[in-house]
Amino acid sequence: MKSFTSLIGNKIKTVLLLSLPLGLFVGLIELLFAIGLNDVLISSNLIDGNKKLSIISNSFILLGFIGLLRFCFVFIAQFNTNLIFEFINQKVREIIILKNYNYYDTISISKSQSFLNNISNKLAEFLNSISEIIVQSIVFFIIYFYLLKNSFSLTIYISIIFIILGVPLLLMKKKIDYFSNNFQQNVNSLIEKISKDLRNILFLKIIGSVDAERKKLLDHNKKSISPYIKYISRLTLLNQLPNLLGLIMIIIIIALNSKNNYIPPEFLVPYLYLVLRAIISFGHIVHNIGRVLFSIPYVKTFNSIKIKKNNLDKDDLEDKKIDIKDIRLVVKDLSFGYEDTIKTNINFKIDEGDFCLFTGPSGSGKTALIMTIIGLLNKKSGIVEWGGHNLENIKLKKFRQKIFYCGTDPFLIEGSVLDNLLYGTHNNELKKQEIINILKICKCEFLKINNEYNLDFLLENEGSGLSAGQKQRLSLARAIINNPQILILDEATVNIDEKNEYSILSKIREVRPRCMILAVSHRKSIESFATIKIDLT
Repeated sequence: MKSFTSLIGNKIKTVLLLSLPLGLFVGLIELLFAIGLNDVLISSNLIDGNKKLSIISNSFILLGFIGLLRFCFVFIAQFNTNLIFEFINQKVREIIILKNYNYYDTISISKSQSFLNNISNKLAEFLNSISEIIVQSIVFFIIYFYLLKNSFSLTIYISIIFIILGVPLLLMKKKIDYFSNNFQQNVNSLIEKISKDLRNILFLKIIGSVDAERKKLLDHNKKSISPYIKYISRLTLLNQLPNLLGLIMIIIIIALNSKNNYIPPEFLVPYLYLVLRAIISFGHIVHNIGRVLFSIPYVKTFNSIKIKKNNLDKDDLEDKKIDIKDIRLVVKDLSFGYEDTIKTNINFKIDEGDFCLFTGPSGSGKTALIMTIIGLLNKKSGIVEWGGHNLENIKLKKFRQKIFYCGTDPFLIEGSVLDNLLYGTHNNELKKQEIINILKICKCEFLKINNEYNLDFLLENEGSGLSAGQKQRLSLARAIINNPQILILDEATVNIDEKNEYSILSKIREVRPRCMILAVSHRKSIESFATIKIDLT
């Protein structure tokens, strides 16, 4: 729990702590409202007795004022509780940004998406419920002790009756959780199946399985209503039962009091009001305890994220490190991976000008290995040396200026073609004709208008309108413009036909002969360029 409180930040802690005084104020206001209601009944000659509040002579105005105060404090308490939702979502987004947008640490895309889309909502629900439990518990105990003070015997009797009647509600809550989980699993499996099919819809159309798969999905979709009806019918019943329970308690209180006169008649109405208010608070407490228990696994997952301060502050130590000039790589007994180790005892050497091809099945760690040897992923053990110096002793910011990356889905910005070609580069001295020559090398004829390359052409929405292959050619042109000493090609030509791929890579080797290329590819056509091959099968 300590790590959780340190992760959520002071803003959320403050909101949670505010629940304490807010619960106290709401509880006291409820007492005042009940007493004020009693005074109004006395003033209206509906019951006999002496008024207890004499702040304002007109009991109606006083009750209206107390009612307004009650509204304000309940509003603030609810607002405070609901504020947690956005605060925790904001905090999770901040943690994901800090975790990924630095040079020394990262988590997987799927885990990041899970935190942003799912876990953040469950955390918000968890903290929202904690806040609601605090407020409603304080309100409940203030009212309950006041009821005990005014009629100990009657309050104890109705407490016992309430517990007896309330046990079935708790049993029903467990049943509702079961149907809720059943419904969610059903819907999630349906969504997963649809997502999987959509990723392979072209394949299904080609082999003629679309009709069969559509029928399966439609049948699955129809069946999903049954667990939902079981879930929502019981949930609706549970939500309405406290009202029924309140009516039953009123009847029991009136019956008991008429026989034994536990409380004077003039206090009966406020007593009944406070009993109903206590039942409502107790219902909120039970409901939110269930939400808290359901959210605990997500809290544990959230705790697994570690924001290492030294990772974010490593730049402070850069002055003590080495700026390497020689690009030679030596890897000894390297073990690497993300959360878990993927491979161990990896050994190889790569020299300036080498074309190193990393091969192996999907998930074998090709990209993870490259990210490790350039310092973007922390190694598990072993040695990585560049230019005879341990990676840990190198000025990584300076080192990464020697590197350029091209991936499967190139990063494009909203702006002109020229803006995109120069994005992230350190070579801003190229003349227009030199850039055009590079575009020719990368077969970017699609940028021609009236037989001339249009560098001012605007790309919108991450290059929408361009094919995947055209985006990859732009990315390769950007890499050549940058003139890196190390070029990473991570499936960077997978959407380019083999003829153009061969032409582009040949030209890159010709115009940048001293560039070390680290390539990941499943294509056989790229193997002819490899001077070194590292198989991670």
